[in-house]
Amino acid sequence: MSLPERKPLLLRWFTPRFSAAATMGLGVIGLVGWAADSQRLRVLLDGFPAMSVNTALSLVLCGMCLFIIGDRTRSGAIRRFAETALILVGITSLLTLAEYLLGDTWEILHVPIQLLAKRPAILISSPHTAFAVTFVVVGIFIHTRSPDQRMVVLAQAFALTALGVTLAVLVGYLFSIEEFYRITPETGVALHTCAGLTLCAVGLFNLRPDVGFAALFYGNSIGSHMLRTILPGVGIFVLFIYFFDVWGAQFAQTQAYAVSFVLILLVALLALGHAARHMNNLEALKQIAQEQYMELFEGNPDAILVTDARGRITQVNAQAESLCGYSRAELVDKRVEELVAPHIRERLLQLRSTFQQHPHSRTLGSDLDIVILCRDGSECPVSICVRPATIGQQQLNILSVRDMREHKEMTRQLEQLSHIAGHDSLTGLPNRRLMEDLLTHSLASAERNSKHVAVCYCDLDGFKRINDNFGHQAGDAVLIQAARRMEKCVRQEDAVARFGGDEFLIMLLDLNHPEDIIPVIKKLLERLAEPYVIEGQDLHLTGSLGVSVYPEHGSEANILISHADEALYAAKRSGKNQFRFFGT
Repeated sequence: MSLPERKPLLLRWFTPRFSAAATMGLGVIGLVGWAADSQRLRVLLDGFPAMSVNTALSLVLCGMCLFIIGDRTRSGAIRRFAETALILVGITSLLTLAEYLLGDTWEILHVPIQLLAKRPAILISSPHTAFAVTFVVVGIFIHTRSPDQRMVVLAQAFALTALGVTLAVLVGYLFSIEEFYRITPETGVALHTCAGLTLCAVGLFNLRPDVGFAALFYGNSIGSHMLRTILPGVGIFVLFIYFFDVWGAQFAQTQAYAVSFVLILLVALLALGHAARHMNNLEALKQIAQEQYMELFEGNPDAILVTDARGRITQVNAQAESLCGYSRAELVDKRVEELVAPHIRERLLQLRSTFQQHPHSRTLGSDLDIVILCRDGSECPVSICVRPATIGQQQLNILSVRDMREHKEMTRQLEQLSHIAGHDSLTGLPNRRLMEDLLTHSLASAERNSKHVAVCYCDLDGFKRINDNFGHQAGDAVLIQAARRMEKCVRQEDAVARFGGDEFLIMLLDLNHPEDIIPVIKKLLERLAEPYVIEGQDLHLTGSLGVSVYPEHGSEANILISHADEALYAAKRSGKNQFRFFGT
C-alpha cells in the first residue's frame, strides 16, 4: 500500500512520538494538580469531572510506552519495562471495569495506590476511561510483542475503539449530554483525560500507516479521499451547532446522535469505497489478462486449435485459418482427424485416445509424419504439440500446430548442400575429404573387430591422350563410365571415391586376410581395360593400382593413402595395367 506523496495533516501532526509526548504532558498536569492540591489542574472546567491520580498515572505510562515502541532503536530492557508498565495499567483498568459491572467493591482490590486517589473503592475515576485505557493498553502491547500485519490490524481496531469512546465523551461535553461522559455524579471523564486518551489512540493508530485500517484511511482510494475530506467538515459542522446553537438547545442531543450517525455512515463509505476500488482493480486486471491472452492466442506464430475431450475443435486462432485455408466458423466443431491425410487418421485417433488416458504435454506422433489437408487440396506437413487444460469444469486440449514446409525444405537443401560438399560433381562419388573421414571411421571399426582394411589408389593409364585427342567432354564421359565400373566391382559396404583428375581411391572393408583383395583388384583391372564407347567410338585405356593394407602398412588414414600412392607409382613404373602392394 503506497501512501500519498504528501502526507495528510492527521498523519503529519499526530505522529506517535508527538501524541505520546502530549499524552504524558496531560497526565503530568493531573499529577501536579493532585500534588499541589489544585482543583483547576484536576478539573480544567468548573462543573465537570476531575482527573484521578490513577488516571493521570495511566496517561503518563501509556504515553511513555507509546513513545518507547515508536522509537525502534530502544534496547530490549527498556521495552520490557514498557511491557511491565502496560500490564499494570491494564490490570488496573480491568479491575475498575469489574467493580462497575458487578455494582460493588471488593476489599481485596484496595491496593495502596488507591489511597492516593482518596477513593478506595474505585481504581480509575470512570468506566469510560477504564474502557478506553484497556483498549489503548492492549493495542500498544500488541505492537511490542508482534510485528505481524494481522496483529497490527487488531491493534488499530483497539485504537479506533478507544477513539470512539473519547469522541463520544467530547460530543457529550459539547452538547451537555452527561451520560456520554459520566455514569454517576461522582464518576466521569475529565476533559484533559479525554484529550490525552484521544491523542494516545491517534498515535497508536498512526504507528503503522501502511497497514490495515490506517492504510485504508491514508490511502489513495476514493473512499479514503472522501473520508479525509468530509471528516474535518463534520467536525466543523459539530462546532457550528455548538457555538451558534443553530437549531436551539432542545435539539442538541438529537444533533449529537445525528453526528454519530454521520460518522458511522462515513466509515461505511470508506469500506464501500475500498470494496469498489478492489473490484475495479480486479476487473481491470481481468481485462488486462483477457487482452494479454487474446494477444498471445491470436499473435502466436503457430496455429492453435482448442479441442474438447472428443476431439472436436472449439476455438482457433487466425494462424489456424491461414494454415488450413478454412474460416474460423468452418473449423469450429470439426474433428481434428478430418483435417489430416486419410492414411494417418486411424493412427491419430489412437494417439488421441492414449493422450486422454494419460494427459500431459508432449509432441503428438513424433514418429509420424503428420500432413494437414488444406481446403485447396494441397498437403502441408506439420508438427503437433498438445497439452491438457481445465477451464471451469471442462477438460480441453490445446494443440499447437506448426507448419513444417519451410523446415523440410531447409532440411532438404542442407542435405543437398552436404552431399555436394562431400561428393564429386561429375561422377557423384565421394570426394577426397569425405573419403578420408569414411576411412578414419572404418579403421576404428576394424581395430575393434580385428579386421583388415585395404586402400587402393587407382590411376587411368592413357587418360591424357583421350583428353587431348577427343576433348574434355569425351574425357568426362570416360571418367563417369570408369566410376560406374569400379562401383560394380566392389561390395555395398566398400567405397569408391574420386580424388581428382583420373585418380580414384577404393576402400575395401572387413577383410580377414590381405590376400582376399587380390580377386577384387584383378576384376577391377579387367573391367577398366574394357573398351569405352564414346559417341560411337571405342576408346581403350587401362588402370594401375597401388595397395596399402591396415594394419600392416599403417594405422592412420593419411598414412595408408600415402603408402597406396607410392605403390601406385611403383605399378606404373613396372609397365602399367597392373597392381602393387606397398613395400613390394
